Amino acid sequence: MRFSRLVPLATTFLKATGLYRRGVRNALAIEATHFDFVFPNLPMAFDGYRIVHLSDLHLDFLPETTERVLALLDGCCADLCLFSGDYRVRRSKHYLQIMEPMARICGAISVPDGYYAVLGNHDCLEMIESFEAMGINVLVDQSVKIRRADQTLTLSGVDGRYVGFRHLEGPKRTLEPLSDFAIALTHAPDLVESMQARGYSLYLAGHTHGGQICLPGGRPIMSNVDAPRAYIKGRWQAGDMQGYTNSGVSVSSLPIRFNTRGEVATITLRRRPRSGATATAPASPPSSH
Repeated sequence: MRFSRLVPLATTFLKATGLYRRGVRNALAIEATHFDFVFPNLPMAFDGYRIVHLSDLHLDFLPETTERVLALLDGCCADLCLFSGDYRVRRSKHYLQIMEPMARICGAISVPDGYYAVLGNHDCLEMIESFEAMGINVLVDQSVKIRRADQTLTLSGVDGRYVGFRHLEGPKRTLEPLSDFAIALTHAPDLVESMQARGYSLYLAGHTHGGQICLPGGRPIMSNVDAPRAYIKGRWQAGDMQGYTNSGVSVSSLPIRFNTRGEVATITLRRRPRSGATATAPASPPSSH
């Protein structure tokens, strides 16, 4: 069920019950999360490689969002910064209002291997030129190689502007089966089977906002995406491919959250020898930023 269809009813109910203000406070209680992902096929040069993953910033919705993100990124050191799309809420071509906060966010992160992004269903191609002018490399059904010493990993970015309406024509043409360690950066967890079949080791997505409004215990009521419930939030596994669906920084439709929090995620890649390896590892304790 699409969350946007229930917005008028939900707004009336929450304001009548006094829960609306609490929901707004929850939406601004963004957390820093930290995880280790362990792979037997990770090149040794990338053991300990740190990725900051942000999604669904929606910087034109709640004005306080940018400052909350900057506070969480203060002093953050990583190797790579990845954005999973949806930088705005308003879908008109007037997107310039998000460029200044995006530049501030990039300036708060020290990443020697750069900033890479994909577009989400709230975004437009016109953003690309402005993003690339501030040093953000936008991948539209494209792959790049990231090098450490004489070893590489592949990063592939899939255009997410048509979540639920795209039939993989772009990815089919441009994202070929892989022979090395590869990360799929997408907007939504709707391409899991396709990316798994191509041999990707890690799939990073967002779009779902972790459900945004969840039952106690964090079970999402709605996801706004056609994907199995297992892939809607947090870490998951599909065959040999591991994945993480980021709960997003901000919110959409309503400025509220219940039983879920926005996040700035840091993912550390670890190598485990193939002998006796398992596909997943517990989350690492939070490191100081």
